Amino acid sequence: MGTTRDNFQNKPVLRLSYEGYAPMAIKELCKLADEAREKYPSVEKVVAVHLLGDCPVGETSVIVGCASHHRRDGIRCTEFLIDELKARVPIWKKE
Repeated sequence: MGTTRDNFQNKPVLRLSYEGYAPMAIKELCKLADEAREKYPSVEKVVAVHLLGDCPVGETSVIVGCASHHRRDGIRCTEFLIDELKARVPIWKKE
């Protein structure tokens, strides 16, 4: 779970705003979930959600998670999901 922090590079932050192209973002999130389940076979369920619009300080902007029979695969899968979501999903942060 990712939350909006109150500072960035020693500057105060009141909120972040996220823009994205929802149809493409949903398609990429689904593709990412499929890749995660393929890469980590013990993972049965995957969730990845990202807010669009304004996100005040302290509020959640992104959630990723999974259900796995093995802790190590679950942890690695969650790390894969957040890293790939930030790199590939067409959602842009405005500060």
